[in-house]
Amino acid sequence: MLTKFGAVRTRNAKMEMVYCLPAELGVPTVSSSLRELVLDIDYNNAIVVIHTGPGAAQLIARLLDSLGKAEGILGVVAGDDTIFITPTLNISTQQLFESVCDLFDYAG
Repeated sequence: MLTKFGAVRTRNAKMEMVYCLPAELGVPTVSSSLRELVLDIDYNNAIVVIHTGPGAAQLIARLLDSLGKAEGILGVVAGDDTIFITPTLNISTQQLFESVCDLFDYAG
């Protein structure tokens, strides 16, 4: 049942076999930089989509919401690990995509 949730068997410091979550499935920590939480950024003609690690989308979305219309962001919707960003009328989706990539140092 644990493997259904992504847990893997590994040895701990005492060399005992234990189950743990891979780093990419772990909960974001205070020391995690926002860059590390963003896994993928893509866009189409309507929206920019960001994929994050589990549980990180709302944190990233809050940051993007705070930037608002000054950065060409009309609105942001976040789930657990996915964010949808809609551009304002005066900016293209591609321009918003490039701006978001720059913000998170994402090279794709």
